[in-house]
Amino acid sequence: MKRKNIIALLAIGILIILAVYRYEKSLIITEFSAENWMAVDSDQRYHMLEDLYAKVELIGMSSNEVEDLLGMYGVRCEAYWSDEGKCDYHWGYRVRYDSWEGAEYLLISFKDDIVVGYELEYGSEL
Repeated sequence: MKRKNIIALLAIGILIILAVYRYEKSLIITEFSAENWMAVDSDQRYHMLEDLYAKVELIGMSSNEVEDLLGMYGVRCEAYWSDEGKCDYHWGYRVRYDSWEGAEYLLISFKDDIVVGYELEYGSEL
């Protein structure tokens, strides 16, 4: 009798864990909009990146348009030595935190205040 009770409790526990996981996953916002981007915690923005890339052509946008779309950047860096001539500066928007690598940023590159590129970079590499 005890063995059946233990198995039943384990089964119920597993079902509860799966239900909680599924509920939490349903709360993740994957659809990009300026409102969603600014509403979610910055460490959850990476869930929207695929939709952002599909919906918005960042290349060619002005810095004002990017700020209207994504809000104020979290990090600003002057161009790296390897970027000299290709871009003037980068804006970084934090998109998640990884316990091994640290903060990850959507790094947007500007030349003459126009987006010329973007990539994901960890803060330790900035």
